[in-house]
Amino acid sequence: MTTRTLDEAVLAEITADTAGGDTTTDHRRPLTFVDATIHTLDPVIGDFATADLLLGGDVIVAVGPGLHTAAEDDGAIVVDCTGLTIVPAVVDSPYLGMWIDETGFIHQELTADGRYDETRGGRPHAYQGSFWIHGDRIVYRDDLGFWAYGRFSDDVLHHAGYAFHRR
Repeated sequence: MTTRTLDEAVLAEITADTAGGDTTTDHRRPLTFVDATIHTLDPVIGDFATADLLLGGDVIVAVGPGLHTAAEDDGAIVVDCTGLTIVPAVVDSPYLGMWIDETGFIHQELTADGRYDETRGGRPHAYQGSFWIHGDRIVYRDDLGFWAYGRFSDDVLHHAGYAFHRR
């Protein structure tokens, strides 16, 4: 395995979106960060003192120890992150912030670290977990283990039969 230090040449290779002038196909190679401290922001998975993180495009494909063993087989760019910390995050989503249902009973906060915290009837932290947004869809994974889904439409979050408005 060829491990490289993060420098200008690696950054140029990482950010190259296309190859051979073809602008219709994404030719980015997988990217593997190795030997980093990784904070997953997911209490179920936990954090890793030393592990690898594999990116496929702009999606985290895998996280954990030993991913680097197949990195070259996949044609990945491998970056040595010894001594560095990785914290995956939601970046610049227009849907972050506080959402309140029409009765005011439920307050749901979506934060930039990909976490949500829901207050119900004044009871704080009634539900907490991770969320992912893709287009106008939101997927929740509660810390208790269940999944839930919602949709954004005309600045309204539709989730579990409720209509939430941003505060």
